[in-house]
Amino acid sequence: MKKISIFLLAITISTAQFAQVALPVTLNFSADAAATWSDGIAQDGEGGSSKISGLDIQIFAANSSFAVLPGATMIWHNNSYLSSSDGTFSGLTPGPDVPVTNNGVPAMVIRSTSTAKNFSLAAI
Repeated sequence: MKKISIFLLAITISTAQFAQVALPVTLNFSADAAATWSDGIAQDGEGGSSKISGLDIQIFAANSSFAVLPGATMIWHNNSYLSSSDGTFSGLTPGPDVPVTNNGVPAMVIRSTSTAKNFSLAAI
């Protein structure tokens, strides 16, 4: 099974709002959602993961301005592509392979779509 787990430990909500999220939450991406991820963004509720009520998580490759890297999609790679000796290991990564530019190596961003609703990432 192809899987990446993201464990969300805590959430910060602005004073006028209340969290609807029962924490802690672990997102398990267990299926390739290539058509859905063609915009370059993987979100909770996609790729076999649970939809988190009250919080929208985005995962994407970003440029030096932390905007979605133009032309990037999210794709699965297996253990041999990722040079892992663990046959069960696969990962959600940006694709196609993103070249290094004069702005450096692109970043992988995991964020909330709302700055008023943040979370603490406990583990990947």
